Amino acid sequence: MFCFLFSFLAYSMPSSDFSQLKNQINQASFSSEKLSILQLSAQSSTFTADQIKALISDISFASDQLEALEVLAPKLEDPSRSFVILEAFTFQSSKSEAQEIIYRSAPKTSLKERQAAEKERLERERVEQSKLEKEQQRRTKEERKEKRLEREAGPLFQWAGRCPKRNSDCIRFNPKLFSPIISKRKNKPDHTLILEVSGPGLLNISAEMGKKYNCKRRRVNRQTKRQRFDKSISLSEGRNRINITEIIPDWKREYAEIHVSKGIYESTIHLDDWKRCRE
Repeated sequence: MFCFLFSFLAYSMPSSDFSQLKNQINQASFSSEKLSILQLSAQSSTFTADQIKALISDISFASDQLEALEVLAPKLEDPSRSFVILEAFTFQSSKSEAQEIIYRSAPKTSLKERQAAEKERLERERVEQSKLEKEQQRRTKEERKEKRLEREAGPLFQWAGRCPKRNSDCIRFNPKLFSPIISKRKNKPDHTLILEVSGPGLLNISAEMGKKYNCKRRRVNRQTKRQRFDKSISLSEGRNRINITEIIPDWKREYAEIHVSKGIYESTIHLDDWKRCRE
């Protein structure tokens, strides 16, 4: 990462390379050629104030010197010695323009300071990136832990009244809409009693039913006894939907208390309003 980002920084030109650059400048016949050479060199190198002064001094005309300074000023290594560059200009007007270019284009800090600042910035980015990665790992670990706890927490018992489609969510059970007598007929009701439970495993169903209830006379038969019912069902992997209404053999009772369990987990529902058992 450091190598990649630091490649955008130019580095100081060695003395041997600077000598070759000066020779190229001196051998160039026209100012346009000299400027092209400087532009090419400035793409990958920085220069000290003394080096910029020496390069500008090899250019004849003041206008061309100022144009060369526009190219070299952003690559100045030691801005604290920028006054040296002004010595390359003869006229005061040119020096004033050169000073303005340096103030506008030259860096405010030295190359070493810029490199140190860049290194510090990269270090901060690395630390922040490390923090983000650790936070992401922590979140991922927590999500996995939550999913594991959900799996280990046992079955999720949910009482439903109707499941419109096989893979869609069921409608929550509402005792006011439930009528077990109608549910035993061929024309199935809109609201029945369904248990949603996660598998696999063995589901135990037990029910205690009250005395017989006569829906036509709207009364309880005192001569009958309470009834108990027990059944076990093997659950498949994933979500299971058990139609309790179809499992209970006799719903014409004063009340029904249905208890389901799977391992150490259990749930109970109590139903006792059959006075509106619409036959």
